[in-house]
Amino acid sequence: MMRGGEMGRGGPPMSERPADFAFRYRWREGSVPPPDHCEYTITVAADGQGTIVFYPDYPEEGVEPWREAFAVPAAELDALHEAMAEAGVFARRWESIEDPPVGGCLEWLEVVAEGRTWRVPSTLADPEPVQPVYAAIRRLVPAGLWADLESRRAAYQAAYGAP
Repeated sequence: MMRGGEMGRGGPPMSERPADFAFRYRWREGSVPPPDHCEYTITVAADGQGTIVFYPDYPEEGVEPWREAFAVPAAELDALHEAMAEAGVFARRWESIEDPPVGGCLEWLEVVAEGRTWRVPSTLADPEPVQPVYAAIRRLVPAGLWADLESRRAAYQAAYGAP
């Protein structure tokens, strides 16, 4: 089996959020025909500056991503770091399934803390422990920004294939 997990040396980070805590979370829709596919990446730097890069369709020539910035308060980063620790992001050896099913949604995570990098792979044998972390990451993006992206996506879908 393939394994994900810590890429650096040493133990898990301290109970308090390290100064360099940052992450990148990616989500990709399953195999569906255009224009029903979408995917996005949420990145948050150690200073709380976040970015979502949203593709309204498959990323290919002619499909430009939408980039939007947002800020994450320190208290929300602290809570997310705690949720990651509780889920085992910093301690667990994540096991991937060797022959993943084709066509489903994928999500994965890369976290930096205390100068080390941890990865949660996209094809987990048991994704349940990390699901609360993924939900918390998605909630960091302001609701109004999500609504705007979904509205823009609906317009993109409505115009798809139009002359």
